[in-house]
Amino acid sequence: MAVYKMANNGIDLSSPVTSNGSSPLTRRIKYNESPAFTASKTRGLPGLPPLPSEFKESSELYEIVLKHSEHPPIMNGASWTVAAPFKEQRHYRTPSESIANNYTPTAADLKIKCLMRNEHSAPRSTHHHSQSPRRKTPPKKDRLTAMVAHPLNHMAIQQREKSFTTPASNDMEVMEWNAAAQVDAYPCSRPMSPMEQFDIIVSEEDKQSDSLGSPTGRDCERYQYYISRGIVPEMLAARPEHQWQNIRSMVPDEYLNSVPLESLKNEIIQEVDGDYDFSLRKSIVDYILKCQDEKQRLHVAWTPRNFPSRVVRAPVPWHCSYQQAKENCEKHLFVTNPIMLKLQNLFYDKYVGVRFVRISELQSAELPLLPNEFEALVKRHCEETQELLRNMWIPECAAIFVDNHEVWEHLVPNEEGESTALVAEFFACVASLMANHLRYIVTNSLADFVSFLNIYKDGSDFGQEYKELDFVKTPILIVKLLVEEPKIIFEPSFRECRDIVLRCFAEMIMSGDGLQRVECELFPDIREQRFFLKAVKIDELLVNDFIDRGIEILKLNTTGPQRYLNVYKKYQDLLNNKADTDVTAFLKERHSLQGFRKKIDGIKATRDEIASLRITVPLSLFCLDCVNLNDDLCRRAGRLKERIVTYEVDENRDLNRGICRRYDDICDRVNEKTDTTAELVELADFLQHSSDVTVFKLKDEIDEAADRLMFLLDYCSFPYEDIKLNSSVFHWPEHIQTVFEVSKGRITNRREQSEDALRLKIAQFDEKLNEYSKDVESFKKKEVLSQEEMQLNVEKLQELQRQLNDARDELEEINREEEMLEFDISQFPGLQMLFSLKEPYDKMWNTAFDFNNKFEQWMNGPFKDLNAEQINDEVGNMWRTMYKLTKTLSDQPGPQRVATQVKTKIDKFKTNVPVLNVICNPGIRDRHWKRMSQTVGFNIKPDEETSLWQMLETGLVKHLEQLDEISGAASKEYSLEKALEKMKFDWKDMMFELVPYRETGVCILSAIDEIQMLLDDHIVKAQTMRGSPFIK
Repeated sequence: MAVYKMANNGIDLSSPVTSNGSSPLTRRIKYNESPAFTASKTRGLPGLPPLPSEFKESSELYEIVLKHSEHPPIMNGASWTVAAPFKEQRHYRTPSESIANNYTPTAADLKIKCLMRNEHSAPRSTHHHSQSPRRKTPPKKDRLTAMVAHPLNHMAIQQREKSFTTPASNDMEVMEWNAAAQVDAYPCSRPMSPMEQFDIIVSEEDKQSDSLGSPTGRDCERYQYYISRGIVPEMLAARPEHQWQNIRSMVPDEYLNSVPLESLKNEIIQEVDGDYDFSLRKSIVDYILKCQDEKQRLHVAWTPRNFPSRVVRAPVPWHCSYQQAKENCEKHLFVTNPIMLKLQNLFYDKYVGVRFVRISELQSAELPLLPNEFEALVKRHCEETQELLRNMWIPECAAIFVDNHEVWEHLVPNEEGESTALVAEFFACVASLMANHLRYIVTNSLADFVSFLNIYKDGSDFGQEYKELDFVKTPILIVKLLVEEPKIIFEPSFRECRDIVLRCFAEMIMSGDGLQRVECELFPDIREQRFFLKAVKIDELLVNDFIDRGIEILKLNTTGPQRYLNVYKKYQDLLNNKADTDVTAFLKERHSLQGFRKKIDGIKATRDEIASLRITVPLSLFCLDCVNLNDDLCRRAGRLKERIVTYEVDENRDLNRGICRRYDDICDRVNEKTDTTAELVELADFLQHSSDVTVFKLKDEIDEAADRLMFLLDYCSFPYEDIKLNSSVFHWPEHIQTVFEVSKGRITNRREQSEDALRLKIAQFDEKLNEYSKDVESFKKKEVLSQEEMQLNVEKLQELQRQLNDARDELEEINREEEMLEFDISQFPGLQMLFSLKEPYDKMWNTAFDFNNKFEQWMNGPFKDLNAEQINDEVGNMWRTMYKLTKTLSDQPGPQRVATQVKTKIDKFKTNVPVLNVICNPGIRDRHWKRMSQTVGFNIKPDEETSLWQMLETGLVKHLEQLDEISGAASKEYSLEKALEKMKFDWKDMMFELVPYRETGVCILSAIDEIQMLLDDHIVKAQTMRGSPFIK
């Protein structure tokens, strides 16, 4: 029937029918589990149309299709190829073109006959042609998806794209397609670490899970149906025979042949067969459902995702290194060589008990030792052990190599120039093994040393009071107690002890580093290359643990020695110089001899108490040596006692010397030679005072010196010098009386001589005053007013003034001598009269001489350098002086005439003063000179050399009133200029202070009161100046 011809499967149902009423194809479909004609109905879709009324019975084919309309077939049961997918019925493909094309949808339509053959590829054309419209390349999106799905998939895509082609019309199109394919080639993938690949794989798995969505009940039912019933067993490939053989090879024969395990073996075989059958079915269904068209046709929207197989694929960054490491191990692994076992046996037979520090010898040594001695002992042990290993162990290891040369000599190159790498690696392996042996010795030496110290792990803390019986263990280290002001220190310090212990650890470690490798013993030529075994490094964790444990034990044993220092706390004053300071303060004060005796006895008792203290103190690991400390404290106490005694001896010596010195001073003083009357009188007074007062005071001090001497004889012995000094002190009172008698006679004789000399000096002074009076009288007759005469008179008056001053000083000296010798005081009133008579002449001639000199300077010198105010004051003073002198000297015609002449000259000069005040104004500027020139009718502006006389010759007196007005205006303007300059100067040092305002970042002015006050004052002054008519 044509109406039931299946258009989709390409099969014509109207094929010839055989004699039994069915065709061969119909019989094959009938017995197929999923026949080809059961694709007309699925759940949710309309079923087959009903039969026409003229057909009473349905055909066999109709019944088959109706029966299987629920589940469309997935396999092509009518194909001559076993296990061909149903979808391949719509295409004309060879088996090679159909197989696995679901894995690469872009290559599903690829035809083998259209593929290029490399060996017949046409030569590359140099011409550019348009791309063939028939060329097909995989979509870019699919390529990117494939590359992201796994970092290595893009290589397979690249290879497939290189082989993808379509029939070309000619060779030129083929060449163009190849060129385009080369352009679209992908770059090689960079190596990626496993974690990077896992990140990409997980990301893609998450994307796939999101795209698949959640399964429905229908999806699960249909998926399970197609796995269990969609594929007939005949389409499944039989299990390979070698698979079961491989499985059996992995199981021991005793288990395979065991009768009790026969039932278990059968169950496992059935399980293996069932798993194999299910895996094949599921793989086929999963492959078919990779095609989206098939999923839609079979109405399976969801398929379970396989458990992700996260495989790290090449290239990975460490792939090459892994391959190299594998090859390197196959070639260079020597740990299994028989030599290694013999070396191991030698070590454990003879040297396993060797240690760098022999604890038994340490315990039998004469402990305790000084830390340096203990360090030297450990160092000696290490050196002996190192020599043992160097001279015995290394040679015996070398003998093993000589005796067993056949197992390693093949590694040595036979010819010169061949590589020695293998033999070097072999001996490097040997060195590693021997280094491990050496490491065993070193680490066990460290452990034994720590166990030796561990005996003292309980520490040395003894509480409040030290008891010697609590510490019966033999100490190891002797620590001395010494004084380092102001405290007691341990010598060596605990830090140095710790360093010594650390050096002991380091010595054991370094002793294992100086042993040469065995090849240096075998091959003497390489001994100079310094190949050493590497045992233990000092910075290893194990070493640090040993060291930390040893240092911790050492630290626990430092408590007792530090606590024992409390015994010496009562003597702390001797250490921190407080006792010395107390003695210093004591000596600064005044004390009686009984006070000194009490202080000295207290210090002596402290010294005796220190001398009775323990000299050795065992404290677990440490033993304190207190000999030096006790001796030092005793010496300090002794020094304090000696200091007080010495102070008293020195004080006694100084006092005795002071007594003797004062006696000597009295003797020297009374025996001095006097040159003046004052010295003579002073010496007589000193002699009288010494004999009446000083000698009796010294006698009291000598009595005190006797008491000090008796006190000091109980504590010290005097040197010869002090004995001689004491003797001198006690002999001075008798000797000084003789000195006094001799000095009194000499002073009486010298006084008589001084009185005669004074009378002669008074007579000579009277004659000198008469000569000075004559010189003063000579000035009454001088009246010549020439320049030379005036200068000569001024010089004579100055000389006379000096002589009179000297005479006055001489009179004062005479009066002092008269007073000391108890004479009547001489008056000499004529001296003062001479001063009074000379004064008028002095003023007259000095004023005349001064005016004459300055008149020339004022009249003929540059007038710009003249100060009008100063000249006016000087001229006024000179005129008043001369005016007074004309009255005073009225009874002396000559001097009066001179004074009158000088006064007349001054009066004449005073007429020029108004003009001088006008032109010598400092405020005159060029504009003022211009106005003055306009007033007089000609230019009067002076130059640098213009004199006052020249200005007077121009006739300025005629215009004095107008010129005075101009000069006055200039003065006013000048005062305004000075005021402005002063205002400007006031602002010169004024500073504006800026301070930050809170936290705004803006600064404001601070302390502006003074600035504001100055500004207001200057504003007022400026406004006043602006109101002045003289402002310009």
